[in-house]
Amino acid sequence: MSATKLGPQDMLEYIAQYGVLIYRKCQYAIQKSAVESHLLRHKIYREERQKLMSSISQLKIFEPHEVPLPASDSSPIDGLPVLDGFRCSVDGCGSLFVSSKRMNHHQKERHAGIHPCSAREVKLQTFFRVFEVTEAIHTGMSGIEMQASILGEIEMLEEQEPVQQPLPKPFLTDYETETLTYFYWFNTQTSLTIPCTERPRSASHYWKREVVPLAFSKRWLMCGLLGLSAYHLAVTNNQAMLEGDHTENSSQFFSVFSTGFNEAKICALGTEGSEVEKKACIAGEQIDYVISCIHWNQSPSQLESIMIILRRFYIRHCTLSQDDSHSNEAGIQNEAFERASMIIQKSPPSNSGPLSVLLTRLSALPSRMTEAFGRPENVRDIGDVLTTISDIAILIECCEIGFVSDDMRVALEGMTMWLAKISDRFYQMVSIHDPAALTVLAHWAASLVERAEKCGCWFLEGLARTIILQIVEQLPADKPAIIGLIESLMK
Repeated sequence: MSATKLGPQDMLEYIAQYGVLIYRKCQYAIQKSAVESHLLRHKIYREERQKLMSSISQLKIFEPHEVPLPASDSSPIDGLPVLDGFRCSVDGCGSLFVSSKRMNHHQKERHAGIHPCSAREVKLQTFFRVFEVTEAIHTGMSGIEMQASILGEIEMLEEQEPVQQPLPKPFLTDYETETLTYFYWFNTQTSLTIPCTERPRSASHYWKREVVPLAFSKRWLMCGLLGLSAYHLAVTNNQAMLEGDHTENSSQFFSVFSTGFNEAKICALGTEGSEVEKKACIAGEQIDYVISCIHWNQSPSQLESIMIILRRFYIRHCTLSQDDSHSNEAGIQNEAFERASMIIQKSPPSNSGPLSVLLTRLSALPSRMTEAFGRPENVRDIGDVLTTISDIAILIECCEIGFVSDDMRVALEGMTMWLAKISDRFYQMVSIHDPAALTVLAHWAASLVERAEKCGCWFLEGLARTIILQIVEQLPADKPAIIGLIESLMK
């Protein structure tokens, strides 16, 4: 089977026979439209990324529904994990599943009256849909091998960084292969891509070396990690057949996490709350932050609620407290205007990069808004105008920070910093659907939220568009000049 390797350390492999591109480190096929964001997520930066994308554009890569599946007697494909799974033995069916639970559900739903055991064990791999292969070669981990690997890593963690109190024996033996897969994915992928308010600059170390050992003694905490991993797989793998399963599993894990986390918080507040309990709750708060982002994006509610959710990240880990940020709004407005002017002046006018284009758009926004809204009629309106202009200036400052590098943490800091620095009055204006505030909020979403999405914040995927669409619904439909202020943001 001919295969072409691409990128540093042969990170990508193209299999012409099936028209698929495999990301070898992650061990899965990746959709062509998702390649660039995936490279960025793994810190392949601009110059190298552009070279790779140029090479990839020459390849014939099929869409997921077009990829031909190997015959069931094919040998395993190198670079993809081999999974233990099941084939339905009912005549004419042959459906494949990676867990006995899914197989049992399938047979109850599709083959009523058939004994659930009417299935045989097989070896599976997946591009975007699962397919059967012959006996595995050493291309990936089986469930038993994965379990041994995980247990070995936990033993190593406990030797290197013993916790203050002994933890109960891990209950991994109770998990089925599907759950172990989520745990493995969290350890190798998800832990690298979620924020950490405790140690923003060493998030991976925090999640793998501090939180994972705690999770082996706290089922609710483990369910939180597994839920994040399942949702991460649903968002990033682009496997249509499995996406629903991953999303459903993440919801079940999140439900168990939420119940246990609420109980743990009460316990940690009491005198009986141990140091381990308190550390677990701190980790739980950060998981809850990510889950809240996911849930709001799935079922949007008030705009100010997602603003408050996202602000939690910045307020927790930075030295700027909420009280300090709003203690002298007049002084902050003057400082914001000065910094915004300096940023715009030092941006070369000939530069057509994304930051330069963005700064040009934001610097023109106050005058465009004056044309659309007219001049203020009373003192209260004048105050709101000053608030709006000040928060545009702060947005310019935060954009410069958010575009310093393609690092996810930098983009996330720029996005959330704006929410921490804007005035309380701006939040009030958003809550009453003030068109001027909504216009500025839309520009924040189109610039910094979208930036965070592109830099690897998978738990925010689609959030910028969701926010902008909700803003459009709240703007007066009979005022085309106002709608025109954000029309270009939706393209």
